[in-house]
Amino acid sequence: MKRGCERSMALVLAAVLLLGLAVSPAHAGIRLMGSVGANGYAYNDAQNENHFWLQQSTRLSLYQTGGPLSVHFSGGYLGDNADDFSTSGEARFYKGYIQYSKLGSALTGRAGRFFLYDGVALGVLDGAQVGYRINRMIGVKLFAGLMGPMNRLFEFEDPAKAMSFGGRIDISPANCLIADKGRMAVSFTSQQREEIGLTRQLVGLHTYHTWMTGASWFNTVHLRPGGTMLRKWMSRARYLTHDWNTLAELGIYTPNVADESWFNGFSTSTSIRLRFAVDRMLVAERWGVGLEGAYLTAGGKGGYRAGPVVTTPVGQVGYRMSGGDRAISSGPWVSLRYAPMHGVEMYAYGQMVSYEWDAFDIENDELTMVHAGLRYTPAQLPSVTLSGEYQIYQTPQFDNDRRGLGGLTWRFDTGRTR
Repeated sequence: MKRGCERSMALVLAAVLLLGLAVSPAHAGIRLMGSVGANGYAYNDAQNENHFWLQQSTRLSLYQTGGPLSVHFSGGYLGDNADDFSTSGEARFYKGYIQYSKLGSALTGRAGRFFLYDGVALGVLDGAQVGYRINRMIGVKLFAGLMGPMNRLFEFEDPAKAMSFGGRIDISPANCLIADKGRMAVSFTSQQREEIGLTRQLVGLHTYHTWMTGASWFNTVHLRPGGTMLRKWMSRARYLTHDWNTLAELGIYTPNVADESWFNGFSTSTSIRLRFAVDRMLVAERWGVGLEGAYLTAGGKGGYRAGPVVTTPVGQVGYRMSGGDRAISSGPWVSLRYAPMHGVEMYAYGQMVSYEWDAFDIENDELTMVHAGLRYTPAQLPSVTLSGEYQIYQTPQFDNDRRGLGGLTWRFDTGRTR
């Protein structure tokens, strides 16, 4: 999403200004919320070359106090000193849209660039979305525009020349399948890529049921006309009380396989996944013990993973044991978060495992990933947060990967102004 980025950012900022000027203080006030931050990211690559990435981010939301209009913007800058900031740096425009939303109104809408995750539609849309609540049970949403899908690097591609449209119908009956509450939805999306001459449609069916006993049941099915029709089917049941938290899941997936983007090819690979988790809380919201596991089949091979989990007042600690036809991986993992005093938050997560790297002629089979960081918000400056993080990676390809991150974020909220 680089092309036309500067122009788009200028247009959105101009829209923010125009909205602020258009709303008369005699009718309503203006409220500006958002944040401005900068992060540095330093590391040494496999060629022993030092890098320092600088990332600036800005988020703005301008609300018409008491009115239905608001404008939202998110963007920034990213550059690497190894290639000279002047040549490698680039402006990034993530979102910028005008929204219409009024409490109690049946009509909602937004136009501009925004993230869309609605049923089977997933991507960044340069376009518009309109929603209308017909009654308490039925609601409809429609969208159209240029959509940039997510690639395998977990970034969104440029929406240029990717016309998309679709919608969703929501139904919320008073009860369904003897459930206390239920929701159902049917969604559809059609996306095309002019430069490679591809068009793809997806249809989604979704249901969610809850019971007062603490049980819930979620189902989703994604279908595509032509070729392998079933793209995804997943059913997940959960039971949650003060003492127990249990989960069981069965899924069948046939994702598109491509070199860069799931959108670039039609070849598929089917996999089946079983997953479960059982946690027994010994002291409410503090101490507990549990067991988790999963079984996966893909490409004619299967593998399993299972291990104990201990819940503590500062997070979870566990051990995973894996095996099967694929590479074996076993080792401990942690996910911890601790606030020793007001305004200070410390966190750490990571895992240490060993693999059988059948496809690589590499002696080192150890893999370590550890992230540890701290966030500090001074009591005297509650709108400012300082952050730092240290990362350690050890893989068969890189046996000494150390990374340091540091950042500063300032949040602001003008409240009601006249």
